[in-house]
Amino acid sequence: MCLKNFSKANEKPPVGGFLFDEVCDRFRLNVRGSLSVKEFEAKFTGFTLESARELLDSHGYTCASPEILMTRKAFHVEGNKNKWARVRDEGNQITLTIKEIVKDNDLSGVNEAEVIINNFDEGVKVLEMSGFYGVAFQETKREIWHKDSIEVMIDTWPGLTPFIEVEGPSEQSVISACKELNLNMEEALFGGVDTVYTKQVGITAEMINNLDVLTFEKPPTLEMFMNS
Repeated sequence: MCLKNFSKANEKPPVGGFLFDEVCDRFRLNVRGSLSVKEFEAKFTGFTLESARELLDSHGYTCASPEILMTRKAFHVEGNKNKWARVRDEGNQITLTIKEIVKDNDLSGVNEAEVIINNFDEGVKVLEMSGFYGVAFQETKREIWHKDSIEVMIDTWPGLTPFIEVEGPSEQSVISACKELNLNMEEALFGGVDTVYTKQVGITAEMINNLDVLTFEKPPTLEMFMNS
């Protein structure tokens, strides 16, 4: 979501053996944002940038942030393939996010902790000190639309056509928003972007997660993995 607020200042979870705030304090990293227990979101493919915009505009959504290029460094943690992290430069802010899949292929199957930080490189150090290791430099494009409590992202990743991600404060809010937008929940994808790569171009999660560079200048193709 966009800028969120801590519900309880002292509810900061341990990350990789360190308390998150202790690691941040070590690097004098100013933190603001939220710790969200559950992430309620669904992805849908089959769009162009224009068709996604037309769909949202025709249903009363407002563009809150025009498409921007975002850069990130992605991280994994040893011994847990369902948990990952990133530091992302979103143009107007830098976020540090940790996600974990707790239930496969489920609308509420991802736990997320996200905070806004003031320095990209220091955020990288925080994750490295917290037990994560860097795996990839990635570029993406994102445009954000709002209506009431619903946020819809139009995302474009290297080698993929645009897809939309519908996010809300509850499972039912997302289901209702998708119904209003005439999106079939049976076609929804959940979890990380690897599910979109698998559906669109046949690249598996293992393949995409082992790429150290993912950019628009160097988009992944299935052929590059078959020939390696």
